[in-house]
Amino acid sequence: MSVANQAFLVPSTKPSVQAPVQTVRLQVEARAASQPAGSSSILSTSSVVAGAPALFALRAVGRRNRKVARQARGGELTRADLEKDLVTLVKKHNCGPILIRLSWHDAGVFSDGKLKGGCPNAAMRFTDGGEGTFGANAGLPEFANGLLKPITDKYCPAVCSVADLWALAANVGIKEMGGPDIPTKFGRKDAASSSESVESEVGRLPDGDKGIDHLRDIFHPKGFDDKAIVALSGAHTVGRCYADRSGFEGPWTEEPYKFDNSYFKEMLSKTYTPETTAAGKPQNRSESGTIMLISDLALLTDPAFKEHVETYAKDQDAYFKDFTDAWVKMQELGYDL
Repeated sequence: MSVANQAFLVPSTKPSVQAPVQTVRLQVEARAASQPAGSSSILSTSSVVAGAPALFALRAVGRRNRKVARQARGGELTRADLEKDLVTLVKKHNCGPILIRLSWHDAGVFSDGKLKGGCPNAAMRFTDGGEGTFGANAGLPEFANGLLKPITDKYCPAVCSVADLWALAANVGIKEMGGPDIPTKFGRKDAASSSESVESEVGRLPDGDKGIDHLRDIFHPKGFDDKAIVALSGAHTVGRCYADRSGFEGPWTEEPYKFDNSYFKEMLSKTYTPETTAAGKPQNRSESGTIMLISDLALLTDPAFKEHVETYAKDQDAYFKDFTDAWVKMQELGYDL
């Protein structure tokens, strides 16, 4: 039940700006005049060369002033700064789905049944063993240690833990794709090494090629009932499967970057034909090319599950509410935040 996504790089350009020489000189002189007597200024009229260099010098002053303003507010960086950077990341790289999968697999290893322990602790960032090497997590360590790493290095641990950042990033991605605004509490603790991973993904993370009994075996020990299992399955409304990661191939919905109730609507309205992927995985494909895994269509085989599929297909608000409740619980497994 993994949500996978390939990050797309979108180049951005900014228009160049030129300032008239006289305007720049007047600005510099005004700044110089405002300096206390005997103080040293970063700029002086004698140090300014006409045109672009003067503009660059003024920009340096602006950056210094913004830094001072941040310090005056009580800190170098804030949660608001982090959220802004995450919004930019999601918009630039279309990486909302993989952020959801990263948070899901970080938290979803928790179990309180025959298997014990596990919690969201960002252990996947270590690739010498443990969760960073699990087959179910294919592609996630590379993303966490690649595209997401500059933001991680900037804000962790100054603003939050890496595990907190992963949870917040997923929720920013959900909102930016049109989904609910999900609250994110901080307080998760990061693993110090891969040795703090759970022993195996088996029995902890769901398999897409299994049915109802398997879903209950996986999710009930985490404290989720049948309704919550259906709501969490709805995360497949975004993203797609990649054969080199999960063995499955294709998007679940017609708009894989839009978080809505399409997963349930399409499941009920489309006809799916069984097939086997090039990697040997069984799945089901519609005429339009979208897919459903065995674990997806299994939701229609049990009345206790199907009633919620039908409700969410008709009522997106009901789906958003139940998904938010289940998702917050998932992200906080093993903690009392």
